[in-house]
Amino acid sequence: MDASGPPPLPASGKRRLFVALLLDGAIAAQVAGEVDPLLADCERLARGAPDDLHATLAFLGAVPEGERGRLERALARELTGRGAPHLRVRGTGAFPRRSRPRVLWAGIEEEESSRGCLEALHAAAWRGAGEVGIHPSEAQRGRPFHPHLTLARVRGRARWRAPADFFAVALDLPWRPRAAVLMESRLGPGGARYTPLLRIPLGDPEP
Repeated sequence: MDASGPPPLPASGKRRLFVALLLDGAIAAQVAGEVDPLLADCERLARGAPDDLHATLAFLGAVPEGERGRLERALARELTGRGAPHLRVRGTGAFPRRSRPRVLWAGIEEEESSRGCLEALHAAAWRGAGEVGIHPSEAQRGRPFHPHLTLARVRGRARWRAPADFFAVALDLPWRPRAAVLMESRLGPGGARYTPLLRIPLGDPEP
């Protein structure tokens, strides 16, 4: 658990939780160095700090505080020591499409040497959540797992185009996460704020 302890419980009695791989600080700084100059003047964008960059393994939604202990134990059982994938942060893109973006992202690809580790982590996170009755929503079940780093979200509904140079950024950075992290997300006027609640160490990929 984070040394500073979890943030105060929201009035709802539930925490908005997800399981993620946090980007290493040095790599996050390289990503920011490439992307920030291209997006700095875009007032329509809500952007987090480089230290918050992450790849989501499983978005769990609003979880009652009374279930958090059981959830942490289940996630630890499923994820501890699982293979740490060899990844690359490569390229940029947008959801749902470049011509009308809502989310700008950097892509994540898995090296051949650990192929399947990332998908295995995704499945293990959902198995742990399932032990306490948390399952993917219907919308989540209908989408393929698409690991990525969310760089910015577009505010408002008016049509907006990202700078063309953003899609030409040639990111190609090696990354090997050593822990899966249970995170809390709190939404606010300036965007989401993230707090790590539990770090679960990963191991070497199985041969």
